[in-house]
Amino acid sequence: LLELLSTVPWPNQIGSQVADPGASVTFTPGVALEVPDTDEVTLRLRATFYQTNTINDDEPMQFSITQITDNDGGNTESDIADNTPTGIETGLVKPEQVTAFEVGYRGVVDVEDSKVSIDLSGYYNSYKDFIAGRNVLVPFYGNAGNATTAPDNAALLALSQGDFQAFQTYTNSPADINSYGVAIALATKIFGDFNLSLNYTWAKFEFDRTTDPDFEPGFNTPENAVKVQFGNPKLFKNFGFNVNFRYQDEFLWESTFHDAIVDERFVIDAQLNYAIPSIKSVIKVGGSNLTGQEYFSAPGVGAIGSIYYVSLSINN
Repeated sequence: LLELLSTVPWPNQIGSQVADPGASVTFTPGVALEVPDTDEVTLRLRATFYQTNTINDDEPMQFSITQITDNDGGNTESDIADNTPTGIETGLVKPEQVTAFEVGYRGVVDVEDSKVSIDLSGYYNSYKDFIAGRNVLVPFYGNAGNATTAPDNAALLALSQGDFQAFQTYTNSPADINSYGVAIALATKIFGDFNLSLNYTWAKFEFDRTTDPDFEPGFNTPENAVKVQFGNPKLFKNFGFNVNFRYQDEFLWESTFHDAIVDERFVIDAQLNYAIPSIKSVIKVGGSNLTGQEYFSAPGVGAIGSIYYVSLSINN
């Protein structure tokens, strides 16, 4: 079976000067090839034009702002003594363009005496006019300049004395930005009726920071994430169990609120099930994050600890 796929979602009206907040136009040609009886291969190319929903006006943002940069992309007060401030001016935010390539395979293969379910996919995204935040400094007095004129002496004095406000503005980046990754899910039975599954995701984001040192793309995704599940719903009469192991490595979180490293974490969840057929009920006893090691999913949010529970499902 060969199936041609094409979608054109248009959720919001496009304005006369700039796309309406949250609007997007997507064209997705693709091919899904199904191989009887269990295998399926998917190829897809997607082109997207997207306007961020953080822009709330169709007028250009005419801020006159000054940014301080150094070789490592810093934006701190210490840079003022070592670098020459550059005046920049934000204009109309253009729609972001994304070209995405996807390929996938789903099927079942025989491995010795067992069958292994495989779900494999890969993607590559190329961005143009990527929309995200840029760190900037605005002096309280003086002329900060623009893209063609340098700050005046009063503005330089304000920066050197710490008389400025740091903030983040949304704009398009001229940098070359690409993201790509692979996801694989495997599931099989071992030792008879024991279920074993593995999910692994690898995600990579390429951003040439030297071309735009104060731009914050906010990818906010760990490069490696793994989940292993092991269990048996019928270990013996009316009794089953399931254990999950989850891991992800550390990654940089960028946002208008805060930038910080989210630490790696290893989490274990488990559940025991006991069925009572006479009343069509199941008793469940379990917990999440059994190691008790608290972790944060993002900077500034509450720590996630352990949860333990006992439940009774009736008429299950």
